[in-house]
Formats: sequence, structure tokens, C-alpha cells
Amino acid sequence: MGIQNASSVSDVAAVSGRIVRLKGAPHAVGCIAFGASSHIARIVLTAMHYDDQMRAAMNIRYSEEALTACKELGMKVASFSREDEPEGVSTMEWGVEDSIRRNGRIPDVIYDKGGVGKEAMIRLLGREAVEIAGRAINISKLLSS
Repeated sequence: MGIQNASSVSDVAAVSGRIVRLKGAPHAVGCIAFGASSHIARIVLTAMHYDDQMRAAMNIRYSEEALTACKELGMKVASFSREDEPEGVSTMEWGVEDSIRRNGRIPDVIYDKGGVGKEAMIRLLGREAVEIAGRAINISKLLSS
């Protein structure tokens, strides 16, 4: 999550490393620190460019089931294709911006199916870290039922 008026990677706090499943529960592999994830920071900063209240994001593992869960939960979903990505740009910034521009709003979810050497990913976007964590928990509940 970014601080109010965040303008750089160091203004966005994130988990250093990943959140993994440990004994059936989420567990942060690293500590939370400002500047810990340039990927998350670029997603947050790009969303904030369009709405300064959209200060939180989370990556979750891509699967069709997770994407279906997002839709069943009523989340607004958008996507982009890495094949359309121009040379010399950051995927995180370009993909988020492309999705926002094509949809005319900031969606709750932006996903892509990856590409050569690029991992498929679902990105959750929102105003607060707690909101995003709640969405991730709800997605997990739907997937485990």
C-alpha cells in the first residue's frame, strides 16, 4: 500500500518476497517494508495516477478458477495481453495503464496470461491494504469450497 501522495517505489510498502500457504494458512515469507516490491509499487503508482485513493494492490497466482472466483464475487475484471506490450516499457506500468484506459476506469482486478518467460498473474487493486487482503481471503474461500 502506498502512502498518501506516493510518488516513488520507496513510498509503497509491500511484503518482501511472497505470501505462501503454510499449514493451510497464508504466511508472509519476508517482512513488510517500504520499497520491498517494485512490481507492486509500479502497479500502485500507476493506479494512483488515475485515482489518488487507489493506493493498494496484491498479486495472486493466476488460474482460471481464481479469475472465475473474482467474477463471482462481483469484482470488475480487466486484462491485457503481453503480446501487445511495446518494447522498452515496464509491464506493470504499461499493463495497468492499458487496462485502465481501455475500460475507462480502474478495475478491481487486472490479469494477464503471461508470455514467453513471463508469469501469468492476477492483480487485485483497491483503496486500502485491508480491503485487498479481504478480497484475497474471499477468493481463497471460494476456491476451497
